[in-house]
Amino acid sequence: EEYEESRQLLVEFILDNNQAFNILNCKSFRNLLYSLDKNFIVPCDKQLKL
Repeated sequence: EEYEESRQLLVEFILDNNQAFNILNCKSFRNLLYSLDKNFIVPCDKQLKL
């Protein structure tokens, strides 16, 4: 998948910084990711698998 590496890096960021996966539901965090790449679909916390 086109954004598989980005999703993996996102998971690593969350784990490395002791963030809860529900940060993915935070509007400001989603806006930040969207501003970096408007085509990246931010997964919800339930969609990620470790």
